[in-house]
Amino acid sequence: MKFRSEPVGDLSGFLDRDTETRGDVVFKDTLRIDGKFHGTIRGGQRLVVGEDAVVNADIDVKSVYVNGQLRGKIRASERVELHRTARVSSELASPTLVIEEGAWFEGTCTTDLGKAAPHAGPKPVAPLKGA
Repeated sequence: MKFRSEPVGDLSGFLDRDTETRGDVVFKDTLRIDGKFHGTIRGGQRLVVGEDAVVNADIDVKSVYVNGQLRGKIRASERVELHRTARVSSELASPTLVIEEGAWFEGTCTTDLGKAAPHAGPKPVAPLKGA
């Protein structure tokens, strides 16, 4: 598995190490968080959670790259990467999940994003002849 380095793209926003913010964030391209954030994050291409970041949020973006602490629901339509310093507790849904050795993940993971048909349970088995 190959990890992507820092995502390429225009920086829509940046929360530095000494910043603590609460609320709802909607962004266009790339948002990097190195401080503390609590709330919702949605709409963007790439969310980067820096090594010093502490994020407690419901997230709905295309891709998430985690190096710090993240707690909450994550829905990424393309990819989630948990790098070696990541500490994640989440209900995670993404078609691609990459976990680097050393990363910590606790929670649930769904990789089909609802594309699979609903589970209908086991099919009944026909009785054996003569039984």
